[in-house]
Amino acid sequence: MFCKYLEPQDASIVAGAIVGACRVDGWANDFPPKFLSVIFKELLNYDCDFLTLPPATILEVIDAFPAGEMLSFPPICPVHNLKKREELIDLLITVEMLCNPVPAELVKSIDVWADRLGIHNQRLVVGRDMARNSIHRAHHEFWRNVMSGSDALNAEQLPELLSRHGTRAYGMTVELDQSELDRWEALENCPSGSLGRGLWDFYKKRGFVFPGAIGGVNHALAHHDWLHLLTDFDTNGLGEIEVFAFAAATSPSPAATMAFLGHLSIFQAGVLIHVIKGQQYIGHDLEIPEGSVRVADAIRRGKACNRDLWIGFNPFDYANESIRDLQQRFNIVGRAPNNPRPASPFD
Repeated sequence: MFCKYLEPQDASIVAGAIVGACRVDGWANDFPPKFLSVIFKELLNYDCDFLTLPPATILEVIDAFPAGEMLSFPPICPVHNLKKREELIDLLITVEMLCNPVPAELVKSIDVWADRLGIHNQRLVVGRDMARNSIHRAHHEFWRNVMSGSDALNAEQLPELLSRHGTRAYGMTVELDQSELDRWEALENCPSGSLGRGLWDFYKKRGFVFPGAIGGVNHALAHHDWLHLLTDFDTNGLGEIEVFAFAAATSPSPAATMAFLGHLSIFQAGVLIHVIKGQQYIGHDLEIPEGSVRVADAIRRGKACNRDLWIGFNPFDYANESIRDLQQRFNIVGRAPNNPRPASPFD
């Protein structure tokens, strides 16, 4: 999960740690400190300036979140503190994902912090490849890790599809699957106001091709489109960041966090390649008025949700149920007052 375990009382040390790890001879560009300031204010009620905030050291973080190196009093669960450390490292990786190019000095610093804090995950690997300008390798690692955590992925069939069609097979329908296509087309018959009929309308309004048909996304990538419907996030670049931020906050799956961080790189930094377009975006989609506030609010809404909507959630099981009823059942709360719904061309 993203920012699930960190609490307001942790904000000062974590913010200092980010400065200590990432403000290497200054910030790589002017956007990360602005974004972080909004995230900390909106989610942790901590108002600070990441341009001037004094750095914290690794030893100070170890002291704040002991996880086996030392005894604490009163006793604190080491597992809980390891989760906080992991969320700190994810915030460091967030800075990486907002950079283009990714500075080698930043990567080296984050590696040191992760090693000293005992955090090792695949999200670090993607950043290493990006820093070496191995974009296609980073693209492969990113989508492999995102889709390996999907319930909807046919893991047995995927290697053959990858060998025949390349990395597009991670997210796209590359060979006709008529039974899969029929299943999605049949959503037209679901009741008005239901999740299934809403998804059918969602695709038709946008001219999207259903999974199963060549040129459409595959079943695994289409999973997040159901979340667009439940959360009312748009399908532009910022809306994609929002929906994956929401998903990462609902689920303990590392793949969900990877998906959010990678989409920051796709739509803000313009580094990672989007599997649908097959090329890099221009980026900077967060740099609109209140863009960072919208992402913070998506995380807040995801944290409030009482259902993991990434793992173990089969939307077809709920296709005939009312969207409104599902929002209430899963506690998908509305937007914050400072984050009104933006106009969409598909309204």
